[in-house]
Amino acid sequence: MKKQLVVIGILIVLFGTSGVTAMIYHNTITNRPDDVRISKFDPVILYPTDDAHVRQNYPDNNEGNTPDMNIRNDGGINYAWQAVIRFDLSSVQIHENTTIKATLNCYYRAFADNDPVGRLFYLCRIIDDWNEETVTWNTRPLCTPKISALTLVPDMPGNWMKWDVTDDVIAFVDGSEQNYGWRISDDTYWGDYDIPITRFSTKEGISPPYLEIRPIVFNKAFLIGRITNIDTFSDTRISFQAQFLRCIQLSPFEFHRYTLGEDIMITKPYLGLLTPRFAFGIFNVGI
Repeated sequence: MKKQLVVIGILIVLFGTSGVTAMIYHNTITNRPDDVRISKFDPVILYPTDDAHVRQNYPDNNEGNTPDMNIRNDGGINYAWQAVIRFDLSSVQIHENTTIKATLNCYYRAFADNDPVGRLFYLCRIIDDWNEETVTWNTRPLCTPKISALTLVPDMPGNWMKWDVTDDVIAFVDGSEQNYGWRISDDTYWGDYDIPITRFSTKEGISPPYLEIRPIVFNKAFLIGRITNIDTFSDTRISFQAQFLRCIQLSPFEFHRYTLGEDIMITKPYLGLLTPRFAFGIFNVGI
């Protein structure tokens, strides 16, 4: 018992007892009765208004009403397949003094021709208007050259793939950028036969894509474990995915065990070690 009290006392000294809110976002959307308001206790789930895939080797085909969005690298033979997706955010309002995290989630249903495990999928913000009923490879919308997010294809189908789109969603909601959604692509050269095809469910499928916008409260916590997909989105915010990560949080005192692929957000400054593969130290962690 004495040993337990000593351990708890040391943790209190290290962590302190108060949570830390990292960032404040303001928007200029006028209040409306139908606003979906995101506050401390109100996460929001949205489903696509449009989703489709376009195929370089079938440049005039429209495939916006199918149960799958298929992704494939061009393989050097002009065989690229890409997905486009967007959500209606016109009724979303982010309250001031609320920090959010927005995540695009797509269900990895199956693959064909070759296993895409470990391939890197790119997410880019679209800057032209489009709709799923008419979009083709030849009419596909342009994207920004800047990558919004990256994620790896998991070990097997039956998993959700996630991209952190927080910065884009904030820009869409506050009106600083037009909301035309995102393009998903495999831009890593495949120099062999049987280019891997990755199949995601669409809104016409069994497990449709969704956009999750949830509030985040930052608390001081001790992290230790393996991580991946580390990404610095701003001068104050870093995100990564857990591989085998443990978290001891104070205020309230809690223990979290993060499993493979779970998204973690922290803020600067922090006291400890953070590398592309490992986290150890005291961080302000978004819970």
